[in-house]
Amino acid sequence: MTAQHTISIYEILYPVIKSEAKTKELVASIEKVVDQKFDDNKNLLATKEDIANLRTEMKEMKSEMIKWMFIFWVGQMAVTFGFILLFLKK
Repeated sequence: MTAQHTISIYEILYPVIKSEAKTKELVASIEKVVDQKFDDNKNLLATKEDIANLRTEMKEMKSEMIKWMFIFWVGQMAVTFGFILLFLKK
């Protein structure tokens, strides 16, 4: 919570409560609750570093997939040529 928000809350509550100490205590409690909620949900948010790591992992996975697809394609071609040679010899 920013200082501007804190001051705004204080200015709204002070005329209602009419006690400086109690108003400050209430504003501090509100700040604590907001900060706690943010800390609780902070692990659910993705940072720029998390996104950069994810992009790197995706690039690595893509290159691995292309490599394995090529290996299987070469294997398929070998089997196909083997069957063609088998049928041609008969």
